[in-house]
Amino acid sequence: MSDDRQLYLSIRNARLIIFARGVSDFGAFLNLVALSTYVYWLSQSVVFVSIFLACRVTGGIVASLFGIPFFRRFAGRGTLAGLDLARALLLMPLLVLIPAHQLNLLPFIAFGIGLCNSLFAIGLNSQLPTWVAPEQRVNTNAWITSAAATGAVFGSLLSGLLIATGGFEAVFAANIATYVIAACLVLPLRALYRSTVAAHRGLAAEWQELTKGLRGAPVLAAMLLISMLDTLG
Repeated sequence: MSDDRQLYLSIRNARLIIFARGVSDFGAFLNLVALSTYVYWLSQSVVFVSIFLACRVTGGIVASLFGIPFFRRFAGRGTLAGLDLARALLLMPLLVLIPAHQLNLLPFIAFGIGLCNSLFAIGLNSQLPTWVAPEQRVNTNAWITSAAATGAVFGSLLSGLLIATGGFEAVFAANIATYVIAACLVLPLRALYRSTVAAHRGLAAEWQELTKGLRGAPVLAAMLLISMLDTLG
C-alpha cells in the first residue's frame, strides 16, 4: 500500500472514530436521562433509581478492570460493533414487554449498558494506534474528547424533549438507532499499523506497573487524578 493511500485511509479512520464516539456518547447520555426518569416513573421510588444508577456505574467499573485484557484477545472493529449491537438488544425488552415486567429487568439492563459503554470507549481509544497514523493521533484524540462531550450534552438535552413529545418508547427507539449507527460507523475501519502489545501478566502486575509509571510521570498522574475527581463530581 502506498504512503498516500495509507494516509488517506488513516484520515478516513480518524473521522469514523470521532463520529462513532460522538454518536455512542449521545446514545449513552440519552438513555441515562431517559432510563433514570423511566425507572422513577415505574417504581415511584428514589431507592430503586439509586439501585439502577449503582448497577450502571458498577458495569463501568467492571469493564475498566478487564477492558484492556479483553481487547488484547478480541481486538478489532467487529468487537466494537458487537458491543453497539449488544446495547441495542439490551433496550429491546423496553419496547416489547409490558411495563409491569420491565422493572425487575432494569437493573440488569443498567449493568449491561454501563459495561458495554465503558468497553466501547476503552476499545476505541486503546486501538487508536492500529487505525490512525502517529502524526494524527494527538489531533484525533482531542477530537474524540470533543465529540464525546458534545454527544453527552446533546444526548442529555434531547432526552427530555423526546420524552415530552414522543414518550419513552420514542426515546428507546431513537436510542437503539444511535447504537446501530455507531456500529455502522466502526465497521468500515481498517487496521493500517502494527502496535506492540505487551503480554498480559495479571491484574496485580499491571496495576503495579501502572503505579510505578505514574510515579515517574507526575503530570500524567495529576491529570488522571483530576479526571477521576471530575467524574466523581
